[in-house]
Amino acid sequence: MKINGEWNYLYALMDSKYNTIINLKMASSEKEKEIYTFLRESTRNQSRKSVTTDLKEEYRKPIDKLMMEHQFCQFHLQQKINRDLKTFIKENNLNENEINKLYQQKKRINSIIYAQTIKNARKILEDILNNKKNYYKPIIEICEKTIQPYLKNIKQNCEDSKIERTSSRLENMFLKIMPKHIKRKMKTFKGAETRAKLTLAFWDLKNMKSYIH
Repeated sequence: MKINGEWNYLYALMDSKYNTIINLKMASSEKEKEIYTFLRESTRNQSRKSVTTDLKEEYRKPIDKLMMEHQFCQFHLQQKINRDLKTFIKENNLNENEINKLYQQKKRINSIIYAQTIKNARKILEDILNNKKNYYKPIIEICEKTIQPYLKNIKQNCEDSKIERTSSRLENMFLKIMPKHIKRKMKTFKGAETRAKLTLAFWDLKNMKSYIH
């Protein structure tokens, strides 16, 4: 969020089992050192198992250093793929038939992302890469640069069904507690953090009552 014209970041870690926030912190940057410190302190007295995040590279080394499994949010992955395809369509001025063919090929990537097992996902990926001439360039690039190197991160949820495959639950929570019209009113770093903590405390209390009932 922007405070006095400058970008600031609200780190938040959510326990998906109990639908509650473990910790949150305002920060002026998204550097690996700050992310590592936040995660380490937030999980100091807890079992470190897995974290689901978007695709930002800054998360990867800190999570690996803490020896936690790292699940890439499949929703954010789909967003990135769609952006890549739209850019390709625009830059190459594809006609309607070509666009339809491109999105038909994208369904093969979807089959990888939503495969029931890593083995099946890898099999589909290998089939695409063994038949490159049959696919548009961005489909191959997505497979080679985004899917293949990080297949395990994309499919961690296949190894353990308790691992969240998206970070949507956390993001939806923040849309409710920190909507855009509220963000625009934030004038100070401390004020934004305090408001977030108070609102989340109310969220947790409400959620706890629902959980008990």
